Amino acid sequence: IYVLALDLSGGARRRCEPSDVALAVRELRDPAFRVARRWPVPAPGAAKVDELPSIALLGRSAGANAALGYAATDPLVTALVCDGAYSDIPSLLGLPSWMASPFSGLKRLAEDMAEAGSCNAGPPPRSAEQEAAPAASGASPWVLASKLWVPALYVHSELDPKVPPSCARALRDAHAGESQLLLVKDGTHESDRPQSIIAQMALFVHRA
Repeated sequence: IYVLALDLSGGARRRCEPSDVALAVRELRDPAFRVARRWPVPAPGAAKVDELPSIALLGRSAGANAALGYAATDPLVTALVCDGAYSDIPSLLGLPSWMASPFSGLKRLAEDMAEAGSCNAGPPPRSAEQEAAPAASGASPWVLASKLWVPALYVHSELDPKVPPSCARALRDAHAGESQLLLVKDGTHESDRPQSIIAQMALFVHRA
């Protein structure tokens, strides 16, 4: 099993889209890509090297939301681990979850305005692969989670000052398939996770 890790917890300006995840997954599924790097190949009698490998996604912060968005488009993803993901604008602001729907349009507007004002030269050109990658239709993360059947582990720090733990609870509760919630007692949005938490993530992926 291959684990694609997307850690974007280091800064607010870091961005990642589901289409970026699609490019990375495409590379991992390319036999030539794996052979060129001398990665382990299946033992004799096992699956052939050109068969699709098992891929799990592990994302932090914006990387978690990108992984969630991509997983909604690819039923072959084996497991999903989201650390520090937000579920919707109301949860991000500490408001009741029933306010998520009225805020969906505001969220989209805020994202568009932030994107338009972040760079006077406009966004960088997108490759043909990014344009062709499946999109998540701009749905909020908790809506995407409600349609996901891939096993998912939602990890969150109890002391996260940027994204409240209620976001992880909302995603876990909305998830259509098997899902678990893992709260980290210490640490913040960007802090390193203890080895015990990393071990639980690895065990979840292994069992999925």
